[in-house]
Amino acid sequence: PTSTINSLYKIGGNSKRLLNENRSETVEGFKALIMDESSMPNVNLMYEMLIKTPDDLKVYFLGDIEQLPPIGFGKPYANILGFLPCVALNVNKRASDGSGITKNAEEIIYNPDKVRNEGLKEYHDFKIIETTDVRQAVESIYDVCNVHLNRQMNRYNYQIIKELGQLQPDDIQI
Repeated sequence: PTSTINSLYKIGGNSKRLLNENRSETVEGFKALIMDESSMPNVNLMYEMLIKTPDDLKVYFLGDIEQLPPIGFGKPYANILGFLPCVALNVNKRASDGSGITKNAEEIIYNPDKVRNEGLKEYHDFKIIETTDVRQAVESIYDVCNVHLNRQMNRYNYQIIKELGQLQPDDIQI
């Protein structure tokens, strides 16, 4: 069965314990736990999960060390990679070579100060639409997806649709 860490271990928001138990009955009988997106939990959530994991349960952590860090304190996945046996995949399957998405992601990960000072760059597959209005940003994302994924013409921000040009569903990442 699949589940989020919070649901499986009965951990509430902000990693608050919903139950005072030290071990979780919800994983009894499991031989292994495969934790995908392991780079996402912060220190508190990872701690709450691990103290509730029985000692005889094998835990496999899957994740991408180059993803953005978790929201909250610490990077436990990045830290444990120095101590646990690991295998690394060195092939990018999500974006083509020379992709602006990949280039900007690498800038965010490896040069965050440069990104804060100079910003991200536009590429053929990475467009920047600047706004300080949160509502306008949300509506623009809605409009782009609505037009290019659903092909519905209810309402749009025509300027953004025009700037982006014709898109296919596989061209859109949010």
